[in-house]
Amino acid sequence: MEIELNKQAVLTIRGLYFCIVEQWACINKVHGISSAQQHLLFILSTHEKPLTISEISNLGCWHLSTVSRLLQPLIRENFVTVQKCKTKYKYVSITNQGFEKLKEIAKQVFPLKEFPFDFSDIEQEEVQIFIEIGLKILKNFKGEEFLTWVKKPHFQEYQSS
Repeated sequence: MEIELNKQAVLTIRGLYFCIVEQWACINKVHGISSAQQHLLFILSTHEKPLTISEISNLGCWHLSTVSRLLQPLIRENFVTVQKCKTKYKYVSITNQGFEKLKEIAKQVFPLKEFPFDFSDIEQEEVQIFIEIGLKILKNFKGEEFLTWVKKPHFQEYQSS
């Protein structure tokens, strides 16, 4: 790819990411947990079985040490539990309290039509094309398993309350 296109792609993706971070900052203050911790709870909520630190690291796109650091406040608040097995693995599960915290956040976020982006000037087909291109890029970097998880519908459980 031409270097100028590559630069524009990187700057665009990075800019979009920081727009999302800014939008989540207000949610962080209300609920007392960071957007990364919210994302970690979300990841756990999308699985019926406990996940290892490595699995969370892969799905969250974090370093293993970052996952460990993010878990500590969540453990203290009883949003997650960590079970140490006879193997070298630790398994992390979301608690009922953690799932309730996610529902509180969802109740605040879902009604916001412009969260995290204002798509009012963009056609739905354009958004779909953007997503399809993003998924192709993700497949190259993160693989099919990650892509399957991203594409899976996740929000039914938050809309029931």
